[in-house]
Amino acid sequence: MRLLEYQAMKFFQDYSIPVPRQFLLGNPEDVGQVPLSFPVVLKAQVPVGGRGKAGGVKLVKDPGELREKAREIFQMQIKGVPVRKVLAVEAQEILQEFYLSFLLDRKNLLLFLASPAGGVEIEEVASRNPELIFRRKIDPFLGFSPFLGKIAGKFLGLKGDLLNQFALVATNLFRLLREKEMQLVEINPLALTPGGLMALDGKLIFDDNARFRHPEMPPDESLTPLEEEAREAGVAYVEMDGEVAVIGCGAGLVLASLDLVHHLGARPANFLDLGGGASSQMVKKGLEIVLRNPRVKSIFMNIFAGITRCDEIARGIVEFSPPIPISVRMTGTNEEEGIEILKQAGYQAFSSMEEAAEQAVKVMEGGI
Repeated sequence: MRLLEYQAMKFFQDYSIPVPRQFLLGNPEDVGQVPLSFPVVLKAQVPVGGRGKAGGVKLVKDPGELREKAREIFQMQIKGVPVRKVLAVEAQEILQEFYLSFLLDRKNLLLFLASPAGGVEIEEVASRNPELIFRRKIDPFLGFSPFLGKIAGKFLGLKGDLLNQFALVATNLFRLLREKEMQLVEINPLALTPGGLMALDGKLIFDDNARFRHPEMPPDESLTPLEEEAREAGVAYVEMDGEVAVIGCGAGLVLASLDLVHHLGARPANFLDLGGGASSQMVKKGLEIVLRNPRVKSIFMNIFAGITRCDEIARGIVEFSPPIPISVRMTGTNEEEGIEILKQAGYQAFSSMEEAAEQAVKVMEGGI
């Protein structure tokens, strides 16, 4: 679960990480209650990136401008996600920006990153200037040492009291990751202001598997209404911004399908994993969900059946009868029965995922 910025800021406060004064707006009328000093930064609270480029971050200098700009942001959709909350934050004088994070990593298990190039995506820094990234593997049994925080702080060019403050911020951020069982804790930027270091933005990703141990965690506001509906139906669904709907059985297979669609020059419209042993009813529910996205022009269904039965998948497709082209790769348990069911209904099934994906991309582009 990815927390929204205002939720991350609350956790930073709880763990003694300095943040600017702020106020959460639930609607445009709340601007009259903002107890902050101007200038103020208004920031759309959405679980997607690129809000600044989309106009979802605005600097305002007086109450009149605050009212006007807040109304504009509340009327926005950023990458298809409507803005329901806006965070008002007192603007700060920024002398320098840093990056700081801890994350779970497949290769290193637990990684500590810091950089003097804050305020931009860390992936961009890694690509263009990898020498600007301080990187250390953390032993989860030994934990994080403030001494390592000072080593990183020196790498950033900090000295004296600022070096000690950075080490304390890093230590508290690690405590947050460990105690709240986060997968990622990130401050970007960690700004140097006339008053010291301050977290101006943050990203926290919580491990949903640990929710039963953390009743204090806030509800998941990162899901779109359709994603929430899919979760309640037992389907793993993530909306994306493409035109080819992707459905499969097994997360790894679906991820490979997304990569293949992208490799062929198209953009996936979603990730949808029906799970093992999917019934025909689950197939119909999955098709209904992906077709609620008006951008979808074709469907790529990739089935490698083990527990799942190809004949059940085929019955679900035929009974639903998608109104747009569907390209099916089907192999595994009851493969012949499933292919025959599709064939009698006028659908073609491929044994190769590459061929099926190519077909889905061609029909999406109007090539067939």
